[in-house]
Amino acid sequence: MDEVQYSDVLQRLKEGSQKRDPRSVRLAAVTSALVEVVEGDDVTAAKVYARTVTALEGILFSETTSLTESLATQVALLELLATTLPFVTPTAIVSASLTLTSRVLRGVITASQSVSIEGSTMETKDELGGANAALRWTCKAATEVLKRLDGRQKNVDEKVIQQLLLGTLITCMEDRRPKVRKAAQNGVIEVLVMEEPHRCHSAVRKAVSSYAHAEIQKRTESKQNDSLGDLLHLLGFLDRAIPYLAYQKLGSDIMELATALFQVEESTSSMDFVSVKVGQATPKVLVISSSLSVISSLLENTDPERKDVLDGFAPRVLASLIQAKPSLIFRRGYAEFEILQKGRTVFGQALLSACRRVLSSKMDLGAKLLPLSVQMILSIATPNDDESEKNSTVAETLLVELTQLFRESLTSFIQSGAPGLDKCLNDCLHSMQQVISPSFLPSTSISLNCLAVLVQQLWQSPQVPEIIEGLIQCRKESAGDSSSQQAIDDAFSSIVQGVGIEVFWDWIQWNPDSAKTAAGGEHPKLILLLFCSICFLTALFHTLCGRYSTGPGLYSTYNEGCR
Repeated sequence: MDEVQYSDVLQRLKEGSQKRDPRSVRLAAVTSALVEVVEGDDVTAAKVYARTVTALEGILFSETTSLTESLATQVALLELLATTLPFVTPTAIVSASLTLTSRVLRGVITASQSVSIEGSTMETKDELGGANAALRWTCKAATEVLKRLDGRQKNVDEKVIQQLLLGTLITCMEDRRPKVRKAAQNGVIEVLVMEEPHRCHSAVRKAVSSYAHAEIQKRTESKQNDSLGDLLHLLGFLDRAIPYLAYQKLGSDIMELATALFQVEESTSSMDFVSVKVGQATPKVLVISSSLSVISSLLENTDPERKDVLDGFAPRVLASLIQAKPSLIFRRGYAEFEILQKGRTVFGQALLSACRRVLSSKMDLGAKLLPLSVQMILSIATPNDDESEKNSTVAETLLVELTQLFRESLTSFIQSGAPGLDKCLNDCLHSMQQVISPSFLPSTSISLNCLAVLVQQLWQSPQVPEIIEGLIQCRKESAGDSSSQQAIDDAFSSIVQGVGIEVFWDWIQWNPDSAKTAAGGEHPKLILLLFCSICFLTALFHTLCGRYSTGPGLYSTYNEGCR
């Protein structure tokens, strides 16, 4: 950014963006006063930066003005500093003055937090700013300082960078005020995601990774239920930031935490968060959900540089989730209903993310774990109480993702010829027959579509005719339920399109006794429906090609067959 651009920005600050806003008026006054102090006519960003840091230092160590009285001025100076830093050139100026800038910004954090502790108001009476605003603008200024440090240069002491980071952004990440905490988290992520030409300094990644590792270990070892709230804030941050940190180490930490939380021991102390009693488990379920959400985000990362590490991490995640007991943690009454539903959904998504990586990278292991994964998904997706309509949202979400897994990963997995492949696929097909049961009625359309996709992939399996017969019987038993019948018809249509009418025709188990029943029997009706559908689609194809037009007789035949 050149000085001409900064002069325009400085002019807008001096004029004030909103004449009636007291903060804007104070910022304009402070900017004008500071510019007058700058020596010479050439007002550069570097000079304003140096004067602003000096002014902040003077306020912090002033013996005549209290910190509470100077909060409004501090906020204006911090905003000016954060606005000026992106224009400071060369960046070596920021590196050379980092020690002083770090000490000043850390001093502002300490002073602002002490003001809050002493019981002063969060905002000044004239609404010009207070401790809350000072903390947020300090986070912004610290972020801009860290962004100006070139990660390719080694001329800056890493300890100074870590002191700045720990004393400002990481300190505010632990603040109880949501706005302050959010400003700090956004600042850290903004620094971490930097790319060329100014990459994030390695000291920042090391410091944040070490902090997150220490916090997770401390909370896990303390086993205090009241520590879960702090973990939620940290996990929410890691959900976005973990790919840019020491993800292998942190991923293992988070999985160890989740595994410990899945342990249910009702006989131990209620203060042990690994075994919280029924009625006290809402924080526990929230932490499990947040932990698995972080794991899902990590496993879904597509960066080629991280592929080998994540491919090695996925089997451990998958094995841990299969061995877990989600039915105990997510059982009805253990926590609030919506929280349990979210937990079940996130658990299934994490399991499917791990399974997808295993199928593409370690196929011999995938042959062993895929059937268990399918069983686990169907288990947590099955509605387990009377509120089936609400429960169906979990089944719909997970079965859609399971369908996507079958479509994207199963073809290459089948072609791999991994040991135990045939048994694996037969077990999967056997497990998927559960979706024909009445427990999946609230999500019939999605569940049967998932089954249809698997049948298309495994159409040569000897179990397929049995599945087709089960669908026919299910349609027969769902008389009067038009939505269920339509879902079954759609599944038949999808299978026919995938394997062809001749293959499908051979699957139907002809029973002479049932064929002699009333003309409205299910087999004759299905045959008429399929025949008329094929005729209709054939005629429609020729019509689109312009060969001839369909007449009303064909449409009426199709509609009659559907009835």
